[in-house]
Amino acid sequence: MNSKTILKNNRAAGLIILTIDLLLTGQMITGHEIVGADSVFHYNRFYETYSQLKHLNFSWFQSIYGFNQSGQIVNVVYGPLFAYLNGGLLLLAHSWYQYQIVSSIIIYLIGGFGMYRLLKLLSIRSIIAAMMASFYLTVGWMPRWQIGNNTTAMGAMLMPYLLMITFDMITDANRPIRWKKLTLLMILTIEIHLLSALLFMLVLIPAWLYAVNHHRPLLQKGHSLHHIYVNCLDLTMTSERTLYSYVNQGLLSARNIDMPRTVRMRPRKNKKRNLKVDKACRIGRTWEEFQSYLQEHPNAVIRQLDSVEGVRGGKVLLTIHFVQQELQLAFLWDAIDSQSVIDIFEKIYLELRPDAFIRLFPILLADNGSEFSNPKAIEFDKQGNQRTQMYYCDPSAPFQRVPAKTTMK
Repeated sequence: MNSKTILKNNRAAGLIILTIDLLLTGQMITGHEIVGADSVFHYNRFYETYSQLKHLNFSWFQSIYGFNQSGQIVNVVYGPLFAYLNGGLLLLAHSWYQYQIVSSIIIYLIGGFGMYRLLKLLSIRSIIAAMMASFYLTVGWMPRWQIGNNTTAMGAMLMPYLLMITFDMITDANRPIRWKKLTLLMILTIEIHLLSALLFMLVLIPAWLYAVNHHRPLLQKGHSLHHIYVNCLDLTMTSERTLYSYVNQGLLSARNIDMPRTVRMRPRKNKKRNLKVDKACRIGRTWEEFQSYLQEHPNAVIRQLDSVEGVRGGKVLLTIHFVQQELQLAFLWDAIDSQSVIDIFEKIYLELRPDAFIRLFPILLADNGSEFSNPKAIEFDKQGNQRTQMYYCDPSAPFQRVPAKTTMK
């Protein structure tokens, strides 16, 4: 911000502050508070919270000091936080007169500078914006707090900020709704004055409808995703494939239904992937280590494992091939997963008893399918006793289990 802009802003601030001073001059000369139509009601509310803060005796629901100590339930349904804020201000001001002066100054400053910012947003010259902001302080609802303690002045104080938000809704195509600002403004307005909050909603609805209808994504306007990617590289900052992924995952306001060709296409079938239970299952069980074991134990008894799936997603056969005996057992189960294989071996183990199982299944050789990816659950029983030893063929090497494959054919 250059010195010229600072000077203009200082002049605007000076004019707004001078207007506030003129508005308060009469009351400051008399030195008395002004009692208006709503003063009794609101001052009872604020006296209640003032007394609670002073005596540290808090009652969120009932009035124990104000309203003639009648126990009325007022503040809890009529802006409790706003009431405590004013009670704290009264506690600092020490008198109703000083409270009125300070609260009026705060309201005029917030409303005046809010109107000045709104007019600057509309590209109005600084001096004219300052004059119009000063005039705004003298008309309508703005002076009603000073002359009658009417909280409609609070709504007039916040109105310029609402109009700035609606201006963004109408003019900003990239980010029409500033949710944080809008949420904060509506929370404050609801807390301060419910009627103003209702009027604010009536102002926001048409602006929101305009934003929805005129700031639609390019996809919803009939542009293809490829056309958007080619012509808006500086805005997308990502690949075309990623844009399609964002739309498919629902991360953007546009949906697949906004792309006619995508809607006409049949959805792709995602192939189900069976993940390994233990990714380190091959450590110590590779084909090379199996060959080393055979050199040390040339008479070792080998049982080869395989699985046969007929129809995808249907029943599966687990085959156990006795190499020396040229015998093959087949077990039918529902799913091609690791737990099914474990359950079959547990059943065999219980039927044969440990001694017979260890004698019949000393060494197991399997492929790299995910159904065999939990070797420890097969090698050890539930008490932790080892009952067999398992090895794996090399990936994509079916010839290493030729006898088993030949038998299945």
